[in-house]
Amino acid sequence: MRTKTLIPNLNNATPGYIVDTCAPLTEEMNRLKKLTDYLKTGLKARLSDSDRIDPLTYEVVGEEYGATISTTYPARLSLEALMEKFNLTEDDIRSCYVQGEQQTVRFYKLEKQGS
Repeated sequence: MRTKTLIPNLNNATPGYIVDTCAPLTEEMNRLKKLTDYLKTGLKARLSDSDRIDPLTYEVVGEEYGATISTTYPARLSLEALMEKFNLTEDDIRSCYVQGEQQTVRFYKLEKQGS
């Protein structure tokens, strides 16, 4: 069952309020991710050939939910192989990099004073 989530009005919110609101949610998401990863590992360990619907896919149906477990093989470019095949140097490879930008927000628990 889905629950409605009220989105807070941030018009007058201070950065500190936003941090204090967001940090516990992030902690809960991390806890749930660990639990979900643990359960997925258990699910994968219990798959059998009767769950297989094609060579790379399994399907499992419970009382309320179903799951499809797919195996993929993503391709990755090997810089070492490029360097060898095209006789490139590390400087040649570096000259092809494109700089992107990423910001990360990490939360930490403040120590209570007087504790």
